[in-house]
Amino acid sequence: MRYGQETVKMAVLPAHSLERMTESYLPLLRHLSSETGYDVQYVSSNSYGGFGATVEGSDVHLVLCDPLSLLTLVKAARAEVLAVGTGAGGSARAPGLIVVRGGSGLSEIQQLRGKRVGLASQRSAEGFLSQAHTLLVQGIDVRRDLRLIPCGNMDEVVRRLMDGRIDAGFIGLAAWDDGASRELEILARTEPVPNWACAALPGTAPEIKTKIQNALLTMDPQREEHQRILGRLRLEGFAKPAPQSMDSLAVMAEKAGIPY
Repeated sequence: MRYGQETVKMAVLPAHSLERMTESYLPLLRHLSSETGYDVQYVSSNSYGGFGATVEGSDVHLVLCDPLSLLTLVKAARAEVLAVGTGAGGSARAPGLIVVRGGSGLSEIQQLRGKRVGLASQRSAEGFLSQAHTLLVQGIDVRRDLRLIPCGNMDEVVRRLMDGRIDAGFIGLAAWDDGASRELEILARTEPVPNWACAALPGTAPEIKTKIQNALLTMDPQREEHQRILGRLRLEGFAKPAPQSMDSLAVMAEKAGIPY
């Protein structure tokens, strides 16, 4: 931090291992610091379940999180969404994945009944809600018909699957990397959910919100330095949130019995 530089705190949902979170998100925060003149600091949380307490207890200005956590913050804390991540073709939604070991013999969704299925948390949109919704449409109640194994984060889901400690895993696209793809197979791509988003909490100065939003919206995947940052996040850029973009997620959460 330079002398006199204003600090802005951003809490990031711990969807992955600490190593991956550091590699993926610190470059983004450095970019935001450079573009805005603020010292944008990373605020970490130990778990999905502890994320809300971290946000409440750390004088946080901004959050970067999945849409299910965002839905809770918008409802409970009246958070203001500044920008949402976009993928291929500018889409602000992405599917979840159900993955299995190569050669496991699991080739269709119905074979998951009774199997050990790892997940980061039932609070994850791309790592639980997406899959739960798709399976429910196929007649599978994930809590009744599967043996759900909480793993804490998506990288741990991948590790346990590779080690044979679980039979299948629920993960998001960001957890599907070269290491995973060499040993695992995608059994199904599940219902698309909104991408991660950046939101400002009540009390955040308008100038901070404007500068952070502009810094995100002007990231250009055609610029090499921006592409390096976006590539780590598995994004093509950021866009302004569409009105009512969270409505379908709220319906999915209610059907899956997930409070928000």
